[in-house]
Amino acid sequence: GTNIFSGANTYSGTTTILTNATLTIANNSALGATNGATTVNNGGTLALSNNISTAENITIAGTGGTNNDGALRNLSGTNISTGTITLSANATIAADSGTSLQLGNINNGATNNGLSLSTASNSTILLTGNMSNTDTNTTIFKTGTGSLVISNGAANNTAGAQLQVAAGTVTLASGTFSTNTSAARRALDLGLNPDNSGSTNSTAFFVNSGLTLSNTIYVAP
Repeated sequence: GTNIFSGANTYSGTTTILTNATLTIANNSALGATNGATTVNNGGTLALSNNISTAENITIAGTGGTNNDGALRNLSGTNISTGTITLSANATIAADSGTSLQLGNINNGATNNGLSLSTASNSTILLTGNMSNTDTNTTIFKTGTGSLVISNGAANNTAGAQLQVAAGTVTLASGTFSTNTSAARRALDLGLNPDNSGSTNSTAFFVNSGLTLSNTIYVAP
């Protein structure tokens, strides 16, 4: 089922979103005090709405509910998550059409966890924090026809992970991209779906002036 927290809450315990459940938050303090944390189980969804900013630390797994809308979903408006998002397994973060989601630090949990960033048409996901627990064995997937913007002044935004773009645009707005030096792993794949099949969608990768993209780029035929 679906629940909506539209007001401010002060509880200090943890929040757990179970399989087939959706919790929509529409207030900066909807999840209570930030000394608690929120866990989204595989098959559950935490949805953000109403132009909020939350500092909650959130652990996510899976692709979301029955519609695969994302374990963390930007449902409406321009929302900001400044807490750390941690993956307990493969997980999807999604932005609905016409919305914008800003993310802080992301802890991949384990280097073999796959993070999928899904942006619907005219939507944007903005990465402003560091990524941890990633290496040259880690893949970040970008799907959907919207935009992903990497904007972090750190020397290594993605900590060596490979970025695989199936659709839409990616912009490196600040910092550098990937220190992946493995001959067997490329820094960037354009036009590949998560299953490594060729995508039929248009893709593009932009680098702002004065920034560096290192290592190999693969463009699917």
